[in-house]
Amino acid sequence: MKFSTKSRYALRLMAELARYAPGTTVSLKEISERQNLSLKYLEQIVTPLARVGLVKSERGSQGGYRLTKSPEEYTLASILHATEGSLAAVVTGGFQPLRHLATVSLTMVSLPVPPWATISRHIRLAL
Repeated sequence: MKFSTKSRYALRLMAELARYAPGTTVSLKEISERQNLSLKYLEQIVTPLARVGLVKSERGSQGGYRLTKSPEEYTLASILHATEGSLAAVVTGGFQPLRHLATVSLTMVSLPVPPWATISRHIRLAL
């Protein structure tokens, strides 16, 4: 199973937003600096996340992005689905390890542990 850089960055973005108090907005510039990610690329990634209601933007001098619900309510599958579209194309041979990702909440992806280490562990559990 291989996910795009876009999905990996989206998970890092969401995990970073989850670190803040509910309702707190964080600028993409701050996330870009903390995660060492391209600001331009984050700007492209946040659009599909906002489109499906996973994040909300706030304008103004204190503006930025925030989660629309508590981190426990997000699943890795919902974040990946927002960035990749249908995840069915990633799964082959009738095996669906991604089904397990629907039970993995964003709070289980703790930083500074890379999100992919956590995801890989949960996929191995599903095997």
